[in-house]
Amino acid sequence: MSEQKPLHIFHVARKDGTSLFLHPFLDEQRVMERLESFPLEGLYGSEPRVEALTQFRNQLYRLIEDKVREWMAESRFIPRFLIAAGVFLVAFVVLSVAVRDPLPVIDEIALSLGAAFAAFLMRRRRDMRSDEASTKRMKLRSKVDGIVFSESEFVKRLEGLLQEEENSTPDTALDRLLSSGEEEALAGYEEEAAECLSYLRAKFGSKDYKKKAKRILSKDGQGLSTRDRESFRRWASNKNIDLPLFALYLRLRRRRTKSAK
Repeated sequence: MSEQKPLHIFHVARKDGTSLFLHPFLDEQRVMERLESFPLEGLYGSEPRVEALTQFRNQLYRLIEDKVREWMAESRFIPRFLIAAGVFLVAFVVLSVAVRDPLPVIDEIALSLGAAFAAFLMRRRRDMRSDEASTKRMKLRSKVDGIVFSESEFVKRLEGLLQEEENSTPDTALDRLLSSGEEEALAGYEEEAAECLSYLRAKFGSKDYKKKAKRILSKDGQGLSTRDRESFRRWASNKNIDLPLFALYLRLRRRRTKSAK
């Protein structure tokens, strides 16, 4: 069996010097699969600061903790459920015999459900402290600790494109996206560009972003109406929208589409 190609983590420096990490774990549905099955390599254009790398590593540690918890919840659900059901049955029988009240059953059911729920939670906490969970957690954390970053010409060019977008107004960014010109800055780096695009696709996977992307990319080489431009300006003015990064994503998508033709 051939060795898996490594997945890359791209460290991209923004205009203000802050660090942006584009990585395969932006798709949270595939975190465990990618950590366990693929080698990982880091690439940078401008060398990242130690504190940025530390912060990113801690972010991955938290993600690992969440995914191990989910993994244990799925793998141990049936045993926990059976234990909780047993506690409910025993508690219900004991309470039915020991407690005499004018409304039998209702109180017993409520108390038994409480006992079953408590048993379920206690078992879940015990599972998270089990040797199996600890082994899985340490294995994944060791994989993160083993990531080595090296300099990359591709990421340098990617940084240049992102900083170009950061220096642009919404109208300038829109005109660039609507132009029919070829994107030459990343020529020769098709695999890295496709990988980076897949990460950005996960980041901009919401319905709102998809709608805007489809609208803009469908007008490749054409103009937009005054109404559409004004709608784009209002949308871009939202402080929660990372317009430069979104514009970079669309440029990579357009380039990918043209190269496939």
